[in-house]
Amino acid sequence: MVLTQIVHPTNHNKFIWLNAFALLAFLISGMVDPFAIIMVYFLETIIIGLIHAYKMNYVGKFSRTQSQVKDQNPIFKTFFFLIHYSFFVAVQSIFVFAIFSISDNNISEPFNLIANYKYVLSLKGIGYALCVTFLLLAAQNYFSFFRTKIYNYYTVDRLFIQPYLRIFIQQITVILAGFFIAIFPNGIMTAVLLILIRLFVDLVGIYINSSEGNLKKLASRLARNSDQDEREVYEELKNLF
Repeated sequence: MVLTQIVHPTNHNKFIWLNAFALLAFLISGMVDPFAIIMVYFLETIIIGLIHAYKMNYVGKFSRTQSQVKDQNPIFKTFFFLIHYSFFVAVQSIFVFAIFSISDNNISEPFNLIANYKYVLSLKGIGYALCVTFLLLAAQNYFSFFRTKIYNYYTVDRLFIQPYLRIFIQQITVILAGFFIAIFPNGIMTAVLLILIRLFVDLVGIYINSSEGNLKKLASRLARNSDQDEREVYEELKNLF
């Protein structure tokens, strides 16, 4: 069954499982506030962006494929990504803070990003959760991207768009948590649901990206309801995953 293959722990998804278990352990033990768990998934956007910028810079310097690309400045491309991504995060932050200000009076005017980020970073135990999330994301990228030397098959251009699909899905799940809070005011059930939803979504993404065959199967299915042929869909999916 495909579902069994998706959720079965493997070397590809072990860090996703570890992150989910760590956050659940923090939540159950009371080390981390439920709302802090929700905000960790939101702040993960920034961590992913910083790691991705490092990957782009590394590809610009050491990728064999990138070295064959002429008339391109990888450093400028990485810098442009940071500017573009920062603007994207700022807009998403305003939207997320506007949603959560309904249930949390400590969140001020949504456009006051500095005050809101200061409040979020003051939540109980959020430092523990952020550190674990950062370390596991860094480890995941090290083993899947750097140690395997798969970076040699990437260019800076191909990497540019990659984090946006994951971040888009991530922000939807965080916003969904905002509506869960209206049903479960104490926040614990909302945090648990968010961890489980994000775990499954990430497992699906890892499964699709774990083999070329899975990517081709998805491209074939999407091409049936698209004006593009299967090869074009496959190339677009490669850029996203």
